[in-house]
Amino acid sequence: MNLFMVYDPNNPAVPQQIQKPTGEPYEGMYVQFNNVLVTNVSTFGGGRISWMLRDASGSEINVRDAVRFFRPPFISSTASVPPNPGAPVFVQQGKVFSHVRGVITETNFATLYPRYEIIPLTPSDLGTVMASPPFISGWKTTPAVPRTGNPVHIGARIVDLDGSVTAAKLFYAPGVSGGPYDSLAMAVVSPDSFAAVIPASVLTQNGAYYHYYIRATDNQNNNGVQPDTVQSFGIFRVMNGGISRVADLQQTPVLGGRSIYSDMILDSLQIRGRIMSTLDAADYGRIIFQDGVGPRTGITLRPDNNGSTDIDTRLRGDSIWIKKALVVEDFGITTLEVLDYQFIATGQPYAAWRVSMDSIMARRYDFTEPHESSLLVFDSVYVVNQNPDAPFNYGEFSIYRDSTVTTGLRVRGGVSLSSLDLGQNFNTDSLTSKQFLPFIKGILTYNLYRDWE
Repeated sequence: MNLFMVYDPNNPAVPQQIQKPTGEPYEGMYVQFNNVLVTNVSTFGGGRISWMLRDASGSEINVRDAVRFFRPPFISSTASVPPNPGAPVFVQQGKVFSHVRGVITETNFATLYPRYEIIPLTPSDLGTVMASPPFISGWKTTPAVPRTGNPVHIGARIVDLDGSVTAAKLFYAPGVSGGPYDSLAMAVVSPDSFAAVIPASVLTQNGAYYHYYIRATDNQNNNGVQPDTVQSFGIFRVMNGGISRVADLQQTPVLGGRSIYSDMILDSLQIRGRIMSTLDAADYGRIIFQDGVGPRTGITLRPDNNGSTDIDTRLRGDSIWIKKALVVEDFGITTLEVLDYQFIATGQPYAAWRVSMDSIMARRYDFTEPHESSLLVFDSVYVVNQNPDAPFNYGEFSIYRDSTVTTGLRVRGGVSLSSLDLGQNFNTDSLTSKQFLPFIKGILTYNLYRDWE
């Protein structure tokens, strides 16, 4: 595997270094890695699974789920066998395969560092399981937003596919990473369900973060660990005032902007603000909500799947109070699936917020993430590229404050997710190269494949 990626312990920002000279000859070839460990398991895009393979040297390669067998609901290799509803048991953290086969490809999109990936083609590309640790899933913090003096219940489902679970422990510590850890034995509360309680005496500081992970052992002495301590998604925050601002959801210590409340249903919310855009065909096509003007005031909304709310009928400027919602990460965009809200009044959207375009384009997390799903304005810009997707044309163009350059911040249009008022060819038939625009105003969003737009 070190022909493709090499672990560099001295570079935490890019721990796996791409090996172009030795890896490039194998691009597009069908290869096999032997004795590999499953690591860095996480979810994205509404249930899809990201995972990596690691060899004995510490080199890791990402497994791309380009083939349907490796995407939910993990369809069987034969049409007569139904999908497996048991989620991604084959990619559980710590599992060891005798081999994994697939096609080598390369990627470098969004904020990911350049890397090679392997694409398994059929279920048989995963070899014999040499070690299968307990599978930990569905870990949950109750209450999701504790107050000082509240005990916190941590529960999870733990099963062992080839034996039995003999022990489970919860490890926890203040902060978002690192120890020293205190530990608690987890008790069986129902078949395959385990729980432990962090005592109220530990949670004494309002606003403090705490992190945790679970280690389970089976009858063959294999250990499973989740949440993956590298990804650091097992985090909760003590907040005496509950969640009353969008910033409470958008401000996160997790690299990449993932909310610590992802996949949680939050009730007793006190978030009040205004609708900034809607699902209307002549609008952005997303429901954008802000509770003020400035950093971390914007978030994307969507109706719930059961249709219990009519949030999709609201108009720009409507003031609402969000009371209950499910937090999801939708391809890198923190989104609230609104389960309960109260309409307050009609009105006007908030004014646009001026930020530095250079800071957005620099992809610096601390300058970009605070403005996700917010209405921004850039003054005195030029059209520096009428069609950055040439030879194809998706209706997008690029802007910058210097007319002599050819790259800039993308502006969505045409067939991209944006207002239909900007027709598919607006960029080429209604704009000219180097055209001066006194200002341009719009919602800042994140495109998994192109970064910020």
